[in-house]
Amino acid sequence: FKEGIHYHSQKSVRNTEGEQLKPDFVISMPNGVQIVIDVKTPLDPYWQMLDQTDAQSDEESLVHFKQKIRGHLKALSNKTYWQQFNSPEFVVMFLPSEGLYSLAISQDQSLLEEAARANIILASPSTVMGLLRVVMYGWQQQRIAEEAKSIATLASDLYRRISIFGDHMGKVGRSLGAAVEGY
Repeated sequence: FKEGIHYHSQKSVRNTEGEQLKPDFVISMPNGVQIVIDVKTPLDPYWQMLDQTDAQSDEESLVHFKQKIRGHLKALSNKTYWQQFNSPEFVVMFLPSEGLYSLAISQDQSLLEEAARANIILASPSTVMGLLRVVMYGWQQQRIAEEAKSIATLASDLYRRISIFGDHMGKVGRSLGAAVEGY
């Protein structure tokens, strides 16, 4: 991926209210569609929860963690990035570790449903890697199609030139035959 072609990082745009928005990544697909990825997941409650030693504090940290994830999900949905970009009506909310993703969805069973209603796709690192591989495959197919078109154009030009060359050689052959016959 090349920045500026396949993706943009920290691209600043203004929404209809004039508010400045700055998604972390905007991935461009060959057909012009863009996928917005937000990586600003609140991690402090997760780290606090991992540091807890007693069950009471662990439970409080878990509740705080769920609240922060849901709060970020709602704030991200309210930004409506899809209206500022040529984007499907969703934003990818990146959770930076498989453990964080697993904890978020296992401790809050309705989180995925709420995210879908809010036009947010929760994504772990492996999910984002899969998404990026699909986008990369799309770009490869685009490049192959462009190269095939270029080859077809060159082949057509070569055929036309060989045809003209053949016509000229035919004339030379007829002229040589007439000269031999005249001699």
